[in-house]
Amino acid sequence: MRIIIGTCLAAFCAQPVMASNVGEALNQPVQLRYESSKALFEVERCLVLRDWAIDPNVYRTPDRPNESLIYFSSSGIGRPMTVALTSAGGKTVVEVRNNRNHFEAQFEACI
Repeated sequence: MRIIIGTCLAAFCAQPVMASNVGEALNQPVQLRYESSKALFEVERCLVLRDWAIDPNVYRTPDRPNESLIYFSSSGIGRPMTVALTSAGGKTVVEVRNNRNHFEAQFEACI
């Protein structure tokens, strides 16, 4: 009986897994573009530590130290938001795709 109750409870409490295609999200047009004199990691840290409604995921690769991607899952509703950071020539460029919740103030606070 305990096994049946436990199984039913686990099935009831389990949430569906929602996945989004990051590559598809990056093919969307850039909605916001900022340039900052701050270092890439300083802008990235500021953005990640902001109070977001959705948890950010940070993607970096060792072969591209001047690039970073912050990805906000869509949680199954709409497209995910991506924030691409690129550092070159003493400035950091921030490109936002699918700014669905109008987070302009969040971005501007870190630039």
